[in-house]
Amino acid sequence: AKISLNKKNFRRDTHRPAPFRTPNFNPEDLESAIEAYNWEILSDPTEDYEHLVRGLLKCADASRLSQPTTIPRLNDHATKLLERRKAVKLYPNATHLEKVIANKACRTAVKESLRAYRRTMLLEAVKTKSSIKRCKKNLNDQRNVMAALKDKE
Repeated sequence: AKISLNKKNFRRDTHRPAPFRTPNFNPEDLESAIEAYNWEILSDPTEDYEHLVRGLLKCADASRLSQPTTIPRLNDHATKLLERRKAVKLYPNATHLEKVIANKACRTAVKESLRAYRRTMLLEAVKTKSSIKRCKKNLNDQRNVMAALKDKE
């Protein structure tokens, strides 16, 4: 039997989806939202159940705490250099030297930014006493070639 290993199959087989994040709720806000909601008892059990579920979801949304923000992988300096490189590439009268300088500066800034991100993530794993091995796996899953910035729209 022949086994063909290519990059596409490897990525498909080793892909780990994003972890499911359970929402956190503020109990005081939840209680006040439940007390403030207009609860009604309807004659039809199906409509009554739907009204109950709708009310519970509204109360839960009102008391949900925001998720902690993630650390950006690229710092401001690297994103500015990426935008500058994009502008140089789109400028028709740019010389070859300008393009080379923009590319080199961009590569070094992105490399330093990713190195700093990796260091902060590992230090955060140590501080929270979570698995360093899992943190390294997550960092390796994020490793890919960044060609350009995505549009903000």
